[in-house]
Amino acid sequence: MVSLTNFNKKILAYNLLIIVLFAFSGCATQGVSSVNHRVNVPQKVENEKIFDKPYNKVWDELLEKLSNSIYVIKNIDKESRTINLSFISINPENYVDCGETTRTYRQGNNIETYVYNSSASVRYRLAENNQHHPYLAYYYFIKRDNTLEVLSSIYINNSNIKDSTILLVDNIYKLKIEFSGQSYAKPYNSNPFRTEKLPNKTSTVFFKTNSPAIHIFDNVEKITCSSNGRLENEIFSLLNE
Repeated sequence: MVSLTNFNKKILAYNLLIIVLFAFSGCATQGVSSVNHRVNVPQKVENEKIFDKPYNKVWDELLEKLSNSIYVIKNIDKESRTINLSFISINPENYVDCGETTRTYRQGNNIETYVYNSSASVRYRLAENNQHHPYLAYYYFIKRDNTLEVLSSIYINNSNIKDSTILLVDNIYKLKIEFSGQSYAKPYNSNPFRTEKLPNKTSTVFFKTNSPAIHIFDNVEKITCSSNGRLENEIFSLLNE
């Protein structure tokens, strides 16, 4: 008697499943996906501001406020008049703009639409390009988990106006985009079942205040990312409280 290996057993079980599905179900309609992207047009961020306060007062007040804020102070150098901060967010769309993406998944009369800032974490269904069996519809469920890391340099200097100080905020943004997913096969008029897990992938986009970056995913999806000015303004607002 010929013994079956685990691999052959899996193949046999899969073929039996296909035969049963073919015998008791109709043909499945394969889904179709589409994607449209509105490219971000970066706006100039006002990252320099003059405060009607002397230098020492601004320096001391800013350090005090930063010590009790969400930012982590990495370095203080009064000789070079610089303060360096770090900041992490799991909601990058609050601080950066990478344009707007609209995705559509259509399977028969079922239509799913996803609209999101391309810097945001998102979940969506994506149709597979090929329908391997006419009685199964194939699709992926994709997860994109985004995080934002920021390194901020604050430069403080006397202005030409007496008893006033210039504050310059220059940020380096690191947008980390992690892809994961699962593929499914759905029989006609029945529940879907998993087929295989997709390999995880990571993309990273680097840009600075007023220096946007262009990034392309898999030679297909092209995005432009830039600061929306919120983080720069939040640092300025610490001196206005």
